[in-house]
Amino acid sequence: MRILILLTALLLLLFSAASPLPASDHPGALSMTVRAEASGDGIPGKGTRFRIPPVAGEERRAVEAIAAEAARILEGRGYVREGERPGILFSIAYECLPLRIETAAGPGGDLKDERLYVKGSFTETRFSRKIGIRVFETGSSAGGPPLWSGEVESAGSCGDTPTDAPLLLEELLGEFPRPTGRPAERARSRWEAR
Repeated sequence: MRILILLTALLLLLFSAASPLPASDHPGALSMTVRAEASGDGIPGKGTRFRIPPVAGEERRAVEAIAAEAARILEGRGYVREGERPGILFSIAYECLPLRIETAAGPGGDLKDERLYVKGSFTETRFSRKIGIRVFETGSSAGGPPLWSGEVESAGSCGDTPTDAPLLLEELLGEFPRPTGRPAERARSRWEAR
C-alpha cells in the first residue's frame, strides 16, 4: 500500500502541468517601471480643465500620439480638455535611447560593451523608452514645482511605442492625482491594448 501511495505521488510530481510563467516572463508581456510623486494637497480632481501644450523637436510625432492617448484617459476619468482657460497643464516628455548591454566576447570571455544584443543568428537593438509627465497649475510651470510628476520606463522598440503607449499611460496615469503605493515594477499583457 505504501509503495502504491509513493508511486502515485511520484507520478503526480513528474507529470503535473508546468506552472504558468510569471507575467513578466510571458512572451506577450510588457514590463515597465512606474514612478510618481505628488507635492502637497493642491491637486485638482474630476471636472478640472486641463491642457497639454504642443511639443517641438525630434520626438514631436511620438509625443503627439502619447498626448492624444493621455487626453483620452484623462477625459475618461472626468477631466475636461480646455485650450483657452485650463486649470492645470500636463507637460509630456518622451525619449527612446539605446540600452547598454554587456555580452561575453572572445575566447577569454572578457565583457565587452555593445549596443547590439546577439541572439542566435540575428541581431536585435534594444531601447529604453521613457515617458514623463509633469502637472503644473496654470501659470506656474516656469518657476514653481509640479503638483504631480511621474514617469514610466520600458524596454522595447521605439517603433512599438504607439502600440504600447495605452498600457504604459494607463499604469502611469493610474498614479494620478495621488500615487497608489503599488510596486514600481509591473507587467501587463500587450493583448489588453487591442
